[in-house]
This record gives sequence, C-alpha cells and structure tokens, in this order.
Amino acid sequence: MKLTSAAASAATAFAFIQPALAHYRFTSFIAPDGTVTDAYEYVRQNTNNNSPVEDVTSTDLRCNVGADSGSGTSTYNVTAGDTVGFQSDIAVFHPGPFGMYLGKVPDGETAASWDGSGSNWFKIYELGPDIEPGSFTFDTTMTSWTTAIPETITAGDYLLRMEHIALHSTGDPQWYISCAQLSVAGGGSASPDTVEIPGYIAADDESITINMYYPIPTSYEMPGPTVFTDGTTSGSSSSASAPAASATSVAASSAATSVAASSSAAATSSAAASSAPVATSAAASSAAPSSSAAAPSSSIVASQPATSAAAASTSAAVSTSAAVSTSAAASTSAAPTSAAASTSAAAISSSSAATSTSTGSSSNTYNSCWSDYNKCAAEANAAPNTGGNVDFSACETARTTCLGTIARRMHRRAQPARL
Repeated sequence: MKLTSAAASAATAFAFIQPALAHYRFTSFIAPDGTVTDAYEYVRQNTNNNSPVEDVTSTDLRCNVGADSGSGTSTYNVTAGDTVGFQSDIAVFHPGPFGMYLGKVPDGETAASWDGSGSNWFKIYELGPDIEPGSFTFDTTMTSWTTAIPETITAGDYLLRMEHIALHSTGDPQWYISCAQLSVAGGGSASPDTVEIPGYIAADDESITINMYYPIPTSYEMPGPTVFTDGTTSGSSSSASAPAASATSVAASSAATSVAASSSAAATSSAAASSAPVATSAAASSAAPSSSAAAPSSSIVASQPATSAAAASTSAAVSTSAAVSTSAAASTSAAPTSAAASTSAAAISSSSAATSTSTGSSSNTYNSCWSDYNKCAAEANAAPNTGGNVDFSACETARTTCLGTIARRMHRRAQPARL
C-alpha cells in the first residue's frame, strides 16, 4: 500500500513525537562495566504506552502494565557487590522521588517467569528532594541511576525494579516503573526485611499526597521501606529536612535555591560531587549544557522565583512581557544552549504571546503551570539536537515564574485584612 505524501508526513511526524507522548521510560539496563544495554534487552517491556500507573493498589505497580512476566526478555548474570542500574529514554522531567528495589524470585520460579507477587521486595537505593529554606526541589534532568547490589544477599534470580513517583499533580501520584531480570552469583546469607507490592505504600501516605508547592514543605519522608544496607553499600538517606539537603540528592548543591544562573557550571559540579557516589545525572555527566543554577528544579523558590527566568515563556498563564523583562536581568548562561531547548522555547514563546495573561491573573493554576511545562518539555525532547543532553532551562524558569506568582498571590490572600 502506497502512502500519499500527506499521509506519509503525518506518519513520520507521529513516529517522531512518540517518545514525548510516552513521557519517560526506564528502557535499558546498565551493566556492571557501565555498558548501557539495548532497550528492553534485559528490561521487561510493558504495554503501557503512556507509562504512569496511578492506582496504588494495582499489581501493575510491580513491573508496570503488561510486564507480569519476561519470557522474551534476557536475564543478566551479575555478582553480589556489582554496580547496576537503569537508563531512561528521555530525561525524567516530572518532580518526585526515585527508588530501586530487588525482588527475590521464589523457589520454582525464574527471573523470566515470576510475576513479582509475595513479600519478596526490599529497597537498595533511593533519591529524594533537596530541601533548603524556602525551596523544595527534585532533580528533573536525570537519565541514569546506578547502585551496588548488596554483597551479602543470597545468590539466585532477582527482579531489579526501578521506580519514579511523580508528584507534580497534588494528590494524584504517578508511578513510572520498569523491571530488569538478574541472576546473582556469590553473595552471603543476609535476610533483608521485605515488603509486598502493592501494599508497600498506603494510598494516604503523606510521601505521595504531599503538596510540594504551597506551603513549601520543610521536611520529607521517603515513600516505602528504608534502604537495606549491609555495610558494603552506601545506600541512601530516607528523609530530608531544612536546612540540610538530602544526602543523596543530585541537586544537593547549596546553589539549589540561588537564582544566580551564571553560577550554573559551579552548581552542577557541586551537585555531582555531593550526590551519592553511584547516582549519575545528565546535567552532571556532560559539560555541554549550561542551565540555571543547580539542576533545573521542580519546585518554586520562595525568595525570588522570577529572577532566573529565561527569555521564553512556556505558559499562557505567564505574561510574555514579564518573562522578557525578567530575562534581561538574568545571566545569559540561563538561556538554552541546545538546539532542542532553543527550538521549543521559540515555539512556545510565540504561541504564548497570543494568549498570555497578567502574572497576577487569577487564571493561573498549579495544573496550568505544569501543563504548560509538560508541553515545553515535550517540545524540547522532540526537537532535533546534535546528540547532547536536552536543556530544559527555559521550561524550568518559566514554570518557576508561574508557580512563584501563584505562591505570592496565595500568600497575600492568607494575610489578615488591614483596617
């Protein structure tokens, strides 16, 4: 069957934007030698094209929709103590905590056949927010995560489960999940405390129902069980509070609340140095992009939320004139440095000019800020680049401005009336 020119163009365009429509997925296993394996070679492929699972009671929380088994997936041979991990297809641009779990395959099953049922799961890695006075942020630039398999666990088949819980829509958490199939040799006789999935997080748990925007949280307890450490692995901290940052946050730089975008290079370096040794970030691993201070944050900064705004607005709720006026005061390093971000920022800016409203308008809502951010991020991911990391700085700063406007408006409304 021969496609017409218009039909062929539409098909090509649809194929091109598929990754953006599918949010982000943990598609590849990272081997002990650092090799990033082919997508779904050792990771079970799910049938959930839109990725998130939203029912905390669903068995799909184990390995995602349609991934109850992995008969068509290979199993990777590792040794206890090896460093392993996952790589995503695009940057994880929603804010929220990360976790990595091991599930011990029961006797009589294999890594390819086990559906993840039973109380067999224990956590070996987590990455939470960076909390500073006036700010609550998650790293939204990461594309890879690694950690060590505890040396003392028993040998056998395991599922390695990667989890990201997106908190951008308050009260409606989204799970992004993948499972890799492993066969672990060596090890010892450790017996970690285990949990069952679902059941490891309650629907009303504050860690997944938290409003991360207003009032700005000053502490956070990570969801799920504590990280199992046997003294041979670093694990991660399970909570964070102000003013100390989470010990494992890749955004743990003291510059996380700074709006001086010109210090981005130093902030990125500091963030990488202060993170857990096994956590890697797209921002930390490449010197190519120059973005705003600290890894682009996923929250509002109470002190000066608009001063690092880039030239482009990503939201109809953010005034174009406000974005332009604040960008003039920002360091030029806050501007996108990749073709992807530049292209998307220009496209969003031109569309927002026709629909922009006053930054003080009551039409600004948290959902509209995040909706426009997601559109901008999708544009940035879909735009062609030269192979470097995608720069979301324009999207991040416009979102911060939008959320900051709402926070200030709510703060004013909360003040007692003056006589």
